[in-house]
Amino acid sequence: MNTILNQIEETRQEMMELANRYGMRDSRVLDKSCELDELLNKYEKIKKRIACFKAREMSYNLVKGVFGQKVCEG
Repeated sequence: MNTILNQIEETRQEMMELANRYGMRDSRVLDKSCELDELLNKYEKIKKRIACFKAREMSYNLVKGVFGQKVCEG
């Protein structure tokens, strides 16, 4: 997860440098903004997957604790 956060920060900094150099409406800034949006969307998807996994794990542990046995064994 740190890798994508690093990519987001690096892209954000690049976008700000381009904006300072060429202005906010320059096509290079807009392209970098789209790249940043894609990274942010990817990051959100990763966060949702992790949250879903944690919720499933918590449910599994709750059921396991209530019944005092392993769950989902065949």
